Amino acid sequence: MDLLGDIGGSHSRFALAQNGTIVADSLRRLNNDDFPRFDAALAAYLAEVSAPPLSRIALAVAGPMTGRRITMTNRDWSVDGTALAADGARVVLMNDLTALGLAVPVLGQGSLETISAGIAEGPGQALVLNLGTGVNIAAIRLTETGAIRFESEYGHAALSAPIAEEARRVFGEKPRFPTVESLFGGVALNSLGVVLDRPEAAEIGAMLGLLVRDLAVTLLPRAGLYLSGGVARALMAGPGRDGFTGVLGRPFEAATGIQHLPVWLITDDLAALRGCLAALGSAAV
Repeated sequence: MDLLGDIGGSHSRFALAQNGTIVADSLRRLNNDDFPRFDAALAAYLAEVSAPPLSRIALAVAGPMTGRRITMTNRDWSVDGTALAADGARVVLMNDLTALGLAVPVLGQGSLETISAGIAEGPGQALVLNLGTGVNIAAIRLTETGAIRFESEYGHAALSAPIAEEARRVFGEKPRFPTVESLFGGVALNSLGVVLDRPEAAEIGAMLGLLVRDLAVTLLPRAGLYLSGGVARALMAGPGRDGFTGVLGRPFEAATGIQHLPVWLITDDLAALRGCLAALGSAAV
């Protein structure tokens, strides 16, 4: 039996898998605030589902990996791969965006909502942009056999001057916007009092469009952009969508070859778990 886990800043999803398939009644979503550390959340899940001995474990965790350990970015938790392997299970740890990148080739149309039709070139380079408690990206190279992915902690990169200036115009001079996550992360938006189903969310959507244009010029995701996360879903379900597509629809001035960037929203709650399952079957992991 395999264990899959998607460990985010606010919630964790766990499931068991057998013979390459997620066991439907094993899926659980836990509130991280209910547990002082990751080990306690994992133990609670395993006890609830009466999990049998595990042969393989694949966990996608919201934080950078150092050696065999991931320390989470937005929570005082760490996940230790060596400790998890103590009972003999094969353990694969990865950043949560890495898992989403690995999931892209196996996501069907029922898992995606088209935000901007565009023209996709594939197999080729694509990009996943997650807006949740925090912000991060995964650049991926789609191949005929899967995806090659590249790790990142983009949310902590400096916010570009034009977007920061626009944010100050909207929110005033008092808030500071030193990083991408300080504007687009769920925690930041809550602190700014932004409600994503109200008209003012169109301005956040427009600024997200500017961010995506910068990413498109930098990373050339000609195979498309995949949005994910709770903030992205809320933004695309309200006025933010028009603000986003309005900016994205402007012609690209740089000679990038990207004139009509296709954009999808990942609507499958199990996407990261599917990426974990793909990782277990990948010889490259």
